[in-house]
Amino acid sequence: MTDELRLEELGVAVLVYGQSNGHVELIEDLRAAGLEDEHLIVVHNPDRPTDGWRPVSPDGATVIALERNVGYAAGMNRAIDAFAARGLNAVLLLTHDVRVQRTTLRALVAAANAAPGYGVLGLAVRGAGGVETSYGSFLRGDGIVEHVTRRPDGEGVADSMFVDGSAMFVRVNACGPSPLPERYFMYFEEAELCSNVRRRGWGVGTALDAAATSVSGIRHRRAAFQYLYVRNGLDWAWRHQGRGAALRYLAHELRRAAVDVPKPGGRRFRDSQQRRAGYEALLARLLGVGDFLRRRWGPPPELLLRASDVRNV
Repeated sequence: MTDELRLEELGVAVLVYGQSNGHVELIEDLRAAGLEDEHLIVVHNPDRPTDGWRPVSPDGATVIALERNVGYAAGMNRAIDAFAARGLNAVLLLTHDVRVQRTTLRALVAAANAAPGYGVLGLAVRGAGGVETSYGSFLRGDGIVEHVTRRPDGEGVADSMFVDGSAMFVRVNACGPSPLPERYFMYFEEAELCSNVRRRGWGVGTALDAAATSVSGIRHRRAAFQYLYVRNGLDWAWRHQGRGAALRYLAHELRRAAVDVPKPGGRRFRDSQQRRAGYEALLARLLGVGDFLRRRWGPPPELLLRASDVRNV
């Protein structure tokens, strides 16, 4: 590879879950944007025991079919390592719900060449986290991660504390092999990656002109999300920001739990669905705290998976 990245040297990994083939439109977008089929890897996390089903992919692409749902980090790590074995240093990680424009890949490559000291670049993702457009995110004083919704000044690349994992560019030589924390299963992997890349002396930023859209899947797994958000967030804050940040994070989540639980006599308490959702959220957060303290990792407990779309873990 030359020092200057070319589009022909970019590998793209698409993480697919279940058997919906909802990623087909994304593949069409990527091909229209100039991606060569042989530089595409489709990673399939199945939602049921393997029965021979394979996601749709171009003939020249590689499919990594996993036997069970190993989560975001483990799936993406397989693709990063596969690209590294081919000698590719630049990899774009996308989840199946992302859509890109014809100009997105070239804008990303131009940004990477203009900012060679950045080991991770996020995209300007419309819909990430439910916001209009996310230009990265940051940690607030109360310990909560918040999206940057106003486009930063300047052109090219803007510094970011974190980027959104649904659409994330990484340099393999900046992050090393299997760089995403597989113990997290889902959520906060990008925070861990960005922190470690920054510690290694590389920058983290957002490619402002590389646009994408995404759809948050939190509504399909609210209790599982709350559990993982609390457990993984506490772990990340404790190790990278210190005890004070972790305690602030914990206090914020416990306050949210207290507010969200429907109180007897209130309108929300009389609504059985809202009452159940409130108590599920409280249980998920408490389980997340408990499992952080006892260092239990991996997917959420089976109790929380029953009301989610997370299967075959």
